[in-house]
Amino acid sequence: MPSVEEGAGQGWNVFYYWLFQGSGMPGILSIILSIGIVASNYLCALAGLTSLSRMTYAFARDGGLPILEGA
Repeated sequence: MPSVEEGAGQGWNVFYYWLFQGSGMPGILSIILSIGIVASNYLCALAGLTSLSRMTYAFARDGGLPILEGA
């Protein structure tokens, strides 16, 4: 990054500012890297949600979840 003040002025957009302006990478490589980061975050969240739903089902099936009265 050219300067800390310039990066801080970008606020929340600092990552994409650095990726496209300050890194010196070709534009197409920056786009592919950005898409790869978004896709990997999505797949990681999907795997976490899947494991949570499977554990919730298994605990409920085996009587491991508390029963809420009046619900």
